[in-house]
Amino acid sequence: MNYQHFKYFEPILNHSDPVIQYYIKEGKNLEKIGKFHKASLLYQKVIQLNPNYDLAYYCLGNLLFKKNYLNESIQVYSRGLRRNYKSSWLYYGLGCILADSGCFDDAKKLLYKCIKLGLTYSNCYEKLAECLTALGQYHQAIAFYQTAMNCEPKAPTVYLGCSAVYLQLGYISKAKHFFNQAVAIADGAPQVQQCQDFWQVLELLNQKIRQKLEADTFGVTKKVSEIQLNSSSSNPQLSKLLALIEIHEACHLDNLLEIPKLAQFHHHISNLILSGPSYLKILENLHRVLKPKTYLEIGVDQGASFELVHKSTVAVGIDPEPQIYTPMSSKSKLFTMTSNQFFESYSLIQELGSNSVDFAFIDGLHLFEQALLDFIQVEQASHRQTVIAFHDTLPLDKITARRDRITRFWSGDVWKIVPILKMYRPDLKIFTIATKPTGLTCVTNLDPASKILSKQYHEIITEYLDQAWTDNFELRLAKLSVIPNNWRYITARLK
Repeated sequence: MNYQHFKYFEPILNHSDPVIQYYIKEGKNLEKIGKFHKASLLYQKVIQLNPNYDLAYYCLGNLLFKKNYLNESIQVYSRGLRRNYKSSWLYYGLGCILADSGCFDDAKKLLYKCIKLGLTYSNCYEKLAECLTALGQYHQAIAFYQTAMNCEPKAPTVYLGCSAVYLQLGYISKAKHFFNQAVAIADGAPQVQQCQDFWQVLELLNQKIRQKLEADTFGVTKKVSEIQLNSSSSNPQLSKLLALIEIHEACHLDNLLEIPKLAQFHHHISNLILSGPSYLKILENLHRVLKPKTYLEIGVDQGASFELVHKSTVAVGIDPEPQIYTPMSSKSKLFTMTSNQFFESYSLIQELGSNSVDFAFIDGLHLFEQALLDFIQVEQASHRQTVIAFHDTLPLDKITARRDRITRFWSGDVWKIVPILKMYRPDLKIFTIATKPTGLTCVTNLDPASKILSKQYHEIITEYLDQAWTDNFELRLAKLSVIPNNWRYITARLK
């Protein structure tokens, strides 16, 4: 969410009571230095002084959302709108929060409302265009991006957003045109750089394939005809871009692992296909909602997800080669070994202070047999309300979903864990969140006494080892029990 428009409130603030002016400005200053609790108390004080003052609800709602108190933030905005139902800023703020939580349809309605009430800043049109893009309403999105450009011609994110829409429509030249405009405004900015990496790889792939086509027209044509061009995603135009990598491999061109920035190419397409918050944000929200007293993570790596653990949670992390360089909570333990070695040598329950695990995240080897083995071990230390989450269960395409790694962006065949659990353990509740970059599956209603998977482990591995990738996109969504990346849908499934 963009919080850089406090300056637009200056006219409102300057006509406010001097005491209210002081509290709001001091609250913003406290936010800048990280004193969020004191800032929230000042905003609440303003609400007590003037219950109809929309700026106070806006500041408090934004602050709560930034600190990941999503439900509380929504409640503050809703309370403000009951007091001031004509506040365009409250409709805008709540719309942004819902959009950033994946609730695009509800956000769209609120953003339309704020514009109707006269809020005509570039940010409003841009956020509405983002929602329309996520909902697949591309031509409407373009219209609002154009309006945003008219309001703020020097905002690079508006041009990047418009470029992304044209890319999803398959209008490559127009997409490149708007990207070039963003570069002219803010060359070197992080968002621009990521897009620049994507365009460089796209041009490289096209160039290599054209050269091969000129040298061996018949051979390349034959290879292309053999490739299944079924949609890898909900957007056939993006699927065509991903197919370039498959054509590149089929024509025996460069080693895909050695193509510079190919991972950024994959990430860029993933961001376009899977709108809404990333898997790390979903995990952060899960920690906030579940409030686990105990936590396990298999595959800590650099600690991006392990550091989301609350300081009061007893946590165990397992990774043979962790790369954590920041201090951990005093209640966190890190075991430098494989998960197999850990479960052979330690009792998870004992390491968690003689408690079962409340929440677990499995993100280790990208092979389904190891994911299944980890699940079996973790479930034995669980209870009925435990939540186990798997990463990499919604692959971007066929190549990155293979067992053999030929690209840096790689999810492996962990996706097989979903149909396995659905088949052999129908008592479990399973759903996969369509979150970037490669999905997140949650499993609940666990049974620590179950021996079904351990007894049939080798039979399951034999059955699923060579199971084919499902080319049909809709069938694949059903097979993986995919739900939208919408926080309301997610919380409903956790109940």
